[in-house]
Order: sequence, then C-alpha cells, then structure tokens
Amino acid sequence: MPEQTDKNIRIPVSGEAGKHTDHKIRTIVISDKEGIKALYCIDDKKIITYIFAKNKDWDMETAKKWVEEHSKKEKKLQEVTIDQDENFVKLLATDELGNVETYTPNSEPFVLEKAIEGFTMGLEEAPDPIEVIKLDKQKQIVYGVFLVPEKADHDGDVINEEDIEKVAHDFLVEYRTIDEMHKTIIPANIVESFIAWDKMDYYGKTVTKGTWCGAIKINDKDVWEKVLSGEYKAFSVRIAGQREPIEEGSKNA
Repeated sequence: MPEQTDKNIRIPVSGEAGKHTDHKIRTIVISDKEGIKALYCIDDKKIITYIFAKNKDWDMETAKKWVEEHSKKEKKLQEVTIDQDENFVKLLATDELGNVETYTPNSEPFVLEKAIEGFTMGLEEAPDPIEVIKLDKQKQIVYGVFLVPEKADHDGDVINEEDIEKVAHDFLVEYRTIDEMHKTIIPANIVESFIAWDKMDYYGKTVTKGTWCGAIKINDKDVWEKVLSGEYKAFSVRIAGQREPIEEGSKNA
C-alpha cells in the first residue's frame, strides 16, 4: 500500500516487498528538478521504492501514474565507482533504445532491517517523531532527543553512530544557531548536548547508545508558546551535503 507523509509519497515497486531485509540500500536521485528519488538495493542491483516530494506538486494519483509508466520501460542499471571505492558515485540507467539517464546517490548505504523495512519502503505509515522529553517552563528550556542511530526518521532516512557524532560536534563548533521549522533563525541557545555512551536514562526516557540528546533554551516568545501548546513537539536536525569525487593528486586526497 503506497504511503505518504507530510513531505513525501513513497510507492514500493510491485513484487519487491519482503525481499530486501538485511540488504544494503542507498537513496538515489532520479530527478532533482521533478522531486523524484528512489531506494536502490545494492545487493540485488534494482530500485525497490520510488519517493516523490510533495512540494513539487506530486499527489498520490500522479505519483502512481508516473511509476506505472516508468515501470513499462526496461532499464539496465550500472554502478560507477572511482578506483577502489566500494560506494558507487553514480548509477547509469540504460533503456532498451540505448538512452542513458544518470542517477546520483543521496545517502550513505544503510541496512534495511526488518524493524524499519515497512515505513522505509512505503509499505506502512512512518512512526511518530520522538517527542520532547521535558519542559522547564520557568527557564524556557526544552529537553529531548536530536538524533537516534540506525532508526529511520519520518522520511525513512537512517544515520549511524559515527555520523551522529560528527553532526553533533560540528554543530557546536561551526553552527550553534537554532531555527524554526528550518526557515527562520530564532533567539535560542543549545544549553545541553551529549551523545549517550551506552543505553541510559535521560529525564525518564530510555535512550540507546549513540543517541544525541540535549536541551534548547528558547528566548522567542511566540516559538515558546508553540512548544507549550504542543504544536512543536519534536526536534528536527537538518543535514545536507553534496558528494564530489576526489581526484588523484588532490590536496584533499
């Protein structure tokens, strides 16, 4: 059953459900302009789910129609790597007429575990985000979890412990600003930040090893009212990047 969130519509490829547990998966970009991505199974060399961005005017009907038409065109997929790098840097899709499209990876490989398979592929609804753990109304501080390792978020994306550590450290060193819904920077400060070194209790919430937790002091009256009312009930970390091949002899190599 195709599933949609507030951001995406996810339509699994017919016949692929239940066949990719424990396989390595990568998110690839089919068309950035049209807002189409897909989940590509590295083990089986095939696309298993298509993902459509709703902010590109996709709805369930048009997405289903696109998948139906696209599935009629037989395409051979070929991974392109650099030197000994085991992670492909692009995917060439060649149809029966010899036309070639280039798809680029949009995530690091992750294992499609049984626990995340359903909502990652779009077979069932995604879980609710981790809600705020604690509020200090007098100090206007909100406590909670920022990132959890190896657990798919609302969009089915997964991050490992190593990457969480890098994101958490880089945030404190280079960024530190807090924004509202990834749009407007607000007067607020991160006043607690740590990565759980083991399974532990954080203000009554059990968090797993590698989880990034912390607290934000919010100095914006309107935003704080939205937190108190329950309109804002979870943290969201914006992570973006662009992969570029490293040429031999480069000073960054």
